[in-house]
Amino acid sequence: MVLTGEPIPAAEAYQFGLLNKVVPQEDLMDEAKAFARRFNNLPLLAVQIGKAIMDTGINMSLKDALEL
Repeated sequence: MVLTGEPIPAAEAYQFGLLNKVVPQEDLMDEAKAFARRFNNLPLLAVQIGKAIMDTGINMSLKDALEL
């Protein structure tokens, strides 16, 4: 998909682990909001650090990212 630019069906993307869930179009916003609400109960600092580690670690070697 990355090299060809061709889209893949949602069910196939789910099988590959690229998606968390496949829902009908009419349920999409409710499901997205429910997913986002899960973060409301998490400690803000932990979420911020986790995101910063992912943003930084993506440009590091595996060894350095794991140490980070």
